Amino acid sequence: MPYATAEELSEYLDVPVEDLPIEEERWRKRASELVDYLVMREPTTDDELEAAKLAVCAQVEFWIKMGEEASIVGVPKSFQIGSFQANYGDQAGDTVISDVSQRVYQYLLQAGLLYRGVGLV
Repeated sequence: MPYATAEELSEYLDVPVEDLPIEEERWRKRASELVDYLVMREPTTDDELEAAKLAVCAQVEFWIKMGEEASIVGVPKSFQIGSFQANYGDQAGDTVISDVSQRVYQYLLQAGLLYRGVGLV
């Protein structure tokens, strides 16, 4: 079951429900699977569920903007159209863009759902 409803997604995107892409239901399910994968457990508290909802909406927004292919085959590191060339990497040549929206990480990290390293209690 997706962490976000169509109504919540439309509110997040600030568009009417009828203007959502036809893929929105499938994307909400896939984005919820992605959240489960990143978190490695199901969110349970109200704050965690809210973060999961926002993360799903952010990922669907990313797919609307970038295309779902970005998460299926990966985001291109560079491309060229005529004499125009773009490279999305740092000086070491590593890619700096991801197939997961940065907002997904922000929402999940702020809710304590992502690993932050070893801590002392």
